Amino acid sequence: VDLGLPSGLLWATCNVGATKPEEYGDYFAWGESETKLEYSVQNYSYKNNSNTISLENDVAYKKWGKNWRLPSKKEIGELYSECIWEETNYNNVVGYKVISKKNGNYLFIPAGGFRFGNQYVGRGSLCYFWSNSLFNENLAYGFGSAGVSGYYKYDGITVRPVLNK
Repeated sequence: VDLGLPSGLLWATCNVGATKPEEYGDYFAWGESETKLEYSVQNYSYKNNSNTISLENDVAYKKWGKNWRLPSKKEIGELYSECIWEETNYNNVVGYKVISKKNGNYLFIPAGGFRFGNQYVGRGSLCYFWSNSLFNENLAYGFGSAGVSGYYKYDGITVRPVLNK
């Protein structure tokens, strides 16, 4: 979706693992590319603490191909500041309609919550997705209920890719 962002970045219409905007898609720990039955610090396998995820470890790149990747913290911040976020119901799914302030185009991000242990937390009420940017040794940046913030890397969170420039 072209939201007329200053960076010119294009955002995917749905999450990795989804085929429609209203589907939650798959949940991934930060830096991992496989889903799990349980998300915990004990089974977290990505041990690299570089500031960003390399393309070879980027789940969007691995699942969708070379034109796609995780957004950076800065790019999520741009989406947050350059668009209007309206909580809405789209095809019976709660989420956010993210509307460009510049051209009126929009995307829908479902409130998929996140996975902790073997539980879904906030599914149907909270919207989360990962960035490729590290916050500190235990947290990575993503979008969530606190805006652009740090979230535990071992939690299962959805991925909304961007088109690689």
